[in-house]
Amino acid sequence: MPNLKVLDRGRKVYEEALEPVLELGRQQGEEPAPYQIARSGETPRLVIAERSDVSISRRQLRIELEFDGRVRLTNLSGTTSLVIELHPALAPGQSTMLPVPLALTIGTRTIRIEGDSTGESVEIQTLSLPRGFTSVPKFVENDLPSLAMSLRQSDSTALLPRLQQLVVALQETASSPTFFKRVADVLREVVQLDHAGVLLFHNGQWKIEALAEGTDPDWEPSRRLLQQVEQDRRPCWRVPRNTGGAEGEHSLVDVRAVVAAPILNAAGELLGAMYGDRRLRARSLMPLDQIDAQLVEILACGVAAGLSRLINEQAAVSRRIQLERFVTREVAEQLERDPDALAGRDADVSLLFCDIVGFSRISERLTPQQTVDWIGDVMETFSQAVMSTHGTVVDYIGDEIIAMWGAPLPVAEHAAAACQAAVKMIMSLDELNERWRAKLGEPLQVGIGINSGIVRVGNTGSKHKLKYGPLGSAVNIASRVQGATRYLRTPVLITGATAQRLKGEFPIRRICQVRVKNIEQPLDLYELAVAALGTWDQLAADYALALGSWEQRDLHNAVGALSQLVATHREDGPSLVLLSRSIEAWSGGKSDYDPVWTLPSK
Repeated sequence: MPNLKVLDRGRKVYEEALEPVLELGRQQGEEPAPYQIARSGETPRLVIAERSDVSISRRQLRIELEFDGRVRLTNLSGTTSLVIELHPALAPGQSTMLPVPLALTIGTRTIRIEGDSTGESVEIQTLSLPRGFTSVPKFVENDLPSLAMSLRQSDSTALLPRLQQLVVALQETASSPTFFKRVADVLREVVQLDHAGVLLFHNGQWKIEALAEGTDPDWEPSRRLLQQVEQDRRPCWRVPRNTGGAEGEHSLVDVRAVVAAPILNAAGELLGAMYGDRRLRARSLMPLDQIDAQLVEILACGVAAGLSRLINEQAAVSRRIQLERFVTREVAEQLERDPDALAGRDADVSLLFCDIVGFSRISERLTPQQTVDWIGDVMETFSQAVMSTHGTVVDYIGDEIIAMWGAPLPVAEHAAAACQAAVKMIMSLDELNERWRAKLGEPLQVGIGINSGIVRVGNTGSKHKLKYGPLGSAVNIASRVQGATRYLRTPVLITGATAQRLKGEFPIRRICQVRVKNIEQPLDLYELAVAALGTWDQLAADYALALGSWEQRDLHNAVGALSQLVATHREDGPSLVLLSRSIEAWSGGKSDYDPVWTLPSK
């Protein structure tokens, strides 16, 4: 029975005989701590990470022992490929059958499946290839027996320095401006070529990217040999039959031997080639052989690995830059570690919509550039308020900012965090007005609406442009509540769903019940007081009594209570609005009026 061994950062953390069928993944539900077998389901599961370690999927890998001693590996992850040593990467959802022994990498963990420990003890020596190799080069795979015979017959004393030069060259990062020149120089020296270079292949065209030192700047590679590399995708070397007659290529005049190896990505697509030749007046009188071709391919594989790392690093930087425009650095890093977080899922969140009051009117006084500068300053300030409370900026729409708490990462008290952000936004208006009042001609004012509930979160954009955000009725309600601020003459309104989660840490009062466009169920709206004065508690209590009279259709007491409120709190917008509605109903003799206010528009 094969053994299963797990190493975490090189330290062995698990070793047991391999189960006939076994799943690996992070902790779920009541499963035991990492590196123990959970047997609660149909298939035994080896827990290899805490439930909080989102770098490992809940269901990551399935291993099935076949009757012939091989194992079937199935990548259960929906997004992450598995790197298997000396074999092609295993894409999400794919399966493969492989012989034992084998090793694969999952995050910081190395999973090894080894032969029966009761058998003979055999020391396996391998050539350490650079990180980034995803498969055995085709040339090695196809010609391994003859290659092994050639190596046994070769002078290892002479071969080792050549291999050392390869390793030194491949240690240089692909992002270095000298990377291609460096590997071209090493190619020329290791294989003792007269001309050598790195060629890249793009849109069906070959381009010389770098030439080795000493290569004639007018040197041209053989078009026929490049066509053969393009067609076969494997190393080749040849000795031209003549010096340009039947071959018909000026590039092969005076050529004694030529060698080339393709540079392939993990998908087997052609990226370029390592190419070189020896002339009749060669530096080396030895003919090109299989060992030379193999060394060229090793270098080509190293270049491919370096390019792959460079592409991945550039893509990661690009994704992080894009993400950090909308979320905190911590969230961006989390999304990099766990791409599954971008997949669609249901989440309990709080949503905030904030809009500038009178934007169209104010922008008419400004030049287009001034408008851009003003909105940019406001959105930057408000975005800082969101991110400082662990929120995610979902979108900017003109003069509106949309934010969310509770996804992509959970926030324990997301309703309170959203309200705290709203308070910070309102408090920042004084500083913004200092900078912009002279140009705007009036103080900056905003309307903020907050709602909490279950939404569907994920990438609501496309594969070409990320737009992480929520969808659902809770989003529409938050938008409508923001629009209600202008009717109720208060800067911050929250729904009952948000208010019931606040646990008394914010000064709030219920304003009224409303019906908003396209939402059938009436909403309880609450005012969030940003800077509650010493009279706030009394104001809230008196308003609650007046609102109760209004909702019980006791207009006499409602008008009386509200009149006293307005007399002592002349700037209280909700009291003025409710008094106006009460007087209108009273004067019209509408004792059967609907106390729920149907707002006229969004």
